[in-house]
Order: sequence, then structure tokens, then C-alpha cells
Amino acid sequence: MKNVEYGFYLFDILIPYYGLMILIGLIVGISVGLLLCKREKKDINDFILLISFAGLGALIGAKLLYLIVSLPEIDINRFFTDYKYFHAYMQGGFVFYGGVIGGMISCYIGSKATKIDIKEYLSISMPGIAFAHGFGRLGCNLAGCCYGIYYDGPFSRIYEHSLFAPNHVHLFPVQVVEAIFEFMIAFILLYVYFKITTRYDVMTMIYLTSYSLIRFILEFFRGDAVRGFVGILSTSQVISLLILIVIIICCLKKTHVK
Repeated sequence: MKNVEYGFYLFDILIPYYGLMILIGLIVGISVGLLLCKREKKDINDFILLISFAGLGALIGAKLLYLIVSLPEIDINRFFTDYKYFHAYMQGGFVFYGGVIGGMISCYIGSKATKIDIKEYLSISMPGIAFAHGFGRLGCNLAGCCYGIYYDGPFSRIYEHSLFAPNHVHLFPVQVVEAIFEFMIAFILLYVYFKITTRYDVMTMIYLTSYSLIRFILEFFRGDAVRGFVGILSTSQVISLLILIVIIICCLKKTHVK
């Protein structure tokens, strides 16, 4: 079994670390959801159907937002006439928030088409999403995408043959830091679910608030954050702020109603 920096060969088949970690994340995330689904005696088939809709929408949304924020650097003519150029952009590059938005829209459409009450499955989905994203960020660290700023301190990351990150320089391990926070959020959600409440709005609010705050801060440590800057903030920071504003408004409305 021969190793390379971004993957390993198994029987002459290259297994990329990024894809492997995404697969592990999906397995762990879905497994957590299935266990909670079984515990609450909910329909597992409905759960699988909804996450299938969400997964497809997330994939499309993450790619679309990546292409949108990358528009300034894309040669439109080459994009539609040069297959290799087109394939390079379509093969890699995803924006997580695009996946969140696309997944939510697709899941909502799927729930309406199948007449499944999406609220029944939101609570059990939140911890799994955090786990899956955490493993995904570990995959980013192994591949070199979503890399950090120049940083010559403890735990700095040096790439030798990355196709995405600058090679032979010390970088801040922002992907690992985000993964750690994602796992922390996942365990906090599980604690809240088992010990405090299983309400879908509370679970969703905890996840979105926690991740938005963390993402907003960590974007300052991203070395690739020049993609999609809006003013002095990155696209992901603007989306994080919008999510936090919406959550604050919702909380104020609920307080006013009470």
C-alpha cells in the first residue's frame, strides 16, 4: 500500500484522504441520526428519504456558491468552451454555507412532496451534521484546501505537494481547529438532546448560532479567504452575520409573544 501526501494507493487505486474523510463523516453523521431515530421510534425510511433530499441539495448548493464567489477569477468563455478548465472548477471547491442553504431548500421541497413532517427529524439531524462537517474539515486539512494564514507557531501545518495550499510554508491549522469546534458542538447538541430538550427549534438554533460565531472568527485565520470578499468581510462571514441577525430577531419575537 503506497502512500502519497493527499491519499494512498490500495490495489493501484488512489484513495484520496479528503474523499475518505467525507465518507467517514457521512457514515458517522447518518449513524448518529439513525440511532436517535430508532430511540424516538420515528420512521427510519422517512429519515433516510429526507437526508437524501438534503444531501443532493447540499451538494448542488455548495458547488453553486463556490462558483458564485469564484466568479471574479473565472474566465467565463473558457469555462464553457474548455473542458479541462471546466472540469478543474467542477471537480473541486465547495462552500459549506451553500450546502446548508441548498440542503435546507431541497429538504423542505422533499418534505412537501412526500408529506413528511420535517420538524420531527430536525432535532435528530443536528448532531450528525456537526459530526459530518467535523470529519469533512479533517479531510480539508489532509488535502490542503480551506488552508490557514501564514503562521510559524505551535501546531503549524506544512504542505509539500498540496494542489490547493501554498507548499513549504508554515500555515495556521484552521481546518483542524474548526473540526475540533464542530465535534464540541456535536457533543453539546447530544447533551442538550438527552438532558434538556429535544425541541427542533432549540437544537437548530444552538447549532446555527454556535457554528456562525465560530465560522465568523475563524475566517480571519483562513489563508484562502480572498475568495468572495464582500467589503472587508468574506462571503461566509456575511452569511454568518445574517444567520445571527435572523436568530436574534426570532428570539426577540418569541420573547415578545410570551
